[in-house]
Amino acid sequence: MFRESTSLENRLGGRRRALVQVLGLAALLVFVAVLVYGDHARNGGWVGDAWVTRAWYALYPHDNFFSAVGHFLDLESMASRPANAVYRVALNEWFGADTGAWYAWQIASGVGMCLALYALMRELGVRYLDAAAVVTLLVVFPAASSLWLWSPIVHASLSIALGAIGFLLALRAFRAEGRRRLALHAASLLLFALSLLLYEVCLPFFLTSFLVYALRSPRRQAAARWLADCVVLLPLALTVSGASEARGEGVGGAIDHAWAMASELPELVFGTLLPFGGARVLAFVALVALYAWALLTVRRRARPDPLRGRVEALLGIAAAGLLVALLGYLIYVPGLDYYRPLAAGIADRVNAVPALGWTLFLYATLAIFATLATQKLRRAALLAALGTGALAVALGLSWVSPIEDESRAFVAAYEEGQRMVDLVERAVPDPPPGTAIWTFAQPVEISPGVPVFANSWNMSAAVALRYHRHTVRSFVGLLGTRFQCTAEGVVPAGQPEYPPPPPGQLGRFGSRYGRTYFVDTVNGQFAPVDSRARCLELREAFPRATEFPPGA
Repeated sequence: MFRESTSLENRLGGRRRALVQVLGLAALLVFVAVLVYGDHARNGGWVGDAWVTRAWYALYPHDNFFSAVGHFLDLESMASRPANAVYRVALNEWFGADTGAWYAWQIASGVGMCLALYALMRELGVRYLDAAAVVTLLVVFPAASSLWLWSPIVHASLSIALGAIGFLLALRAFRAEGRRRLALHAASLLLFALSLLLYEVCLPFFLTSFLVYALRSPRRQAAARWLADCVVLLPLALTVSGASEARGEGVGGAIDHAWAMASELPELVFGTLLPFGGARVLAFVALVALYAWALLTVRRRARPDPLRGRVEALLGIAAAGLLVALLGYLIYVPGLDYYRPLAAGIADRVNAVPALGWTLFLYATLAIFATLATQKLRRAALLAALGTGALAVALGLSWVSPIEDESRAFVAAYEEGQRMVDLVERAVPDPPPGTAIWTFAQPVEISPGVPVFANSWNMSAAVALRYHRHTVRSFVGLLGTRFQCTAEGVVPAGQPEYPPPPPGQLGRFGSRYGRTYFVDTVNGQFAPVDSRARCLELREAFPRATEFPPGA
């Protein structure tokens, strides 16, 4: 009886301690996230695809929530992600056009993702301080800042969190019995499916789930559950890949893209994540030497030795990190060349999942160095912990400045977009239905990867939102754009963004005379294009949009 009471008290004490640890970590994550991203939540706004997803909700009549979801499913980017459509409509209903609320939710979602990943790491046996340090670094990971700074990708954090919780439930199911075991496995599979239908970035992990299950269950049970994952998720995966924008890239294109992605990893690790861009070869040699030292230490020490155990655990974390990074990139291999590890701005979402892998690897590297460097000192374990913490803090602080720069770029892009739309509204105060407004001279991007209006659909959405009319379109006079002055109207040419229409037709981007306007949003000049003669006169008179702002 006494032993049973003591065991119960120990369990309750362990749960209280775990709860205190989670609450303390949550408070830390919120503090860091608000400190780094709070100004962005106050000052940021719609950028890029945020315009079109907002317009898609605000400008079209919806009878109810489900009709709005159905309308969103007409968007190509939502067609294979029905959970994303539901989520996007819900956020529009909750937050409307309040961009501060959107970004506050984005911060909260990011923190929730980090806590879910922390819980999964703890379930897999990672020590509290190690798991807490990794997810804290993840908040300020500089090569995936769009997860926090760009509202159209708000669903990524939720997708990753659902995947992490799904793995957590699956691992606990292996320890359960009877109906509880089946319920946990079913809930886990459901979360995997929801994650995939929200955003497919976790798919490679779901299809290699055996690697995780085998860590905590007999191989036969792990294989059975992995087979169930494949049976349920493969049809969904085929649907998602069939609707992908990269469905025509082919095997050769995928191989070339994989090689291009791999070639950028040294610069990502030693130039972006670590300050050794000018000495990458030396840094790589030092890294190899450190891991050789760690392996030699493990080999020379007997198994009960605490130092060996600690170094082995860190080597496991480092190896897991590299595997996570590899699997995280795998989903993009068949994708467009646009998706690369060094992509900037909105395209750095390619690092959304690999961010966890790189953070695991870099933290383990710092911890191995601190552990080996202090092994012969008194109180070596304490000094190693302090050294690891100091190195992790230094690494995290070095990542904050690039995020601040990126945040300023996003805010500047939003402000430039607002300025442009204000000028367009003053130039054309009451456009009739079917109007096309061409804008000229403004920058397409504020900085690499951070668009002002880089394509037709976002420019049209922003202007349509201003007029509250989806029948008004607006296009950017990009570099290389020419205008054909046909008998009936203006037709753009010479730019891949505006493919030519069938002969004798105006097409999707053409517009009739009297309903076409040219607006120079930098110099404030504008002109109606009301005849073919006027079109011939004006078509070369307006300067084309620049790639970046002058002096950028």
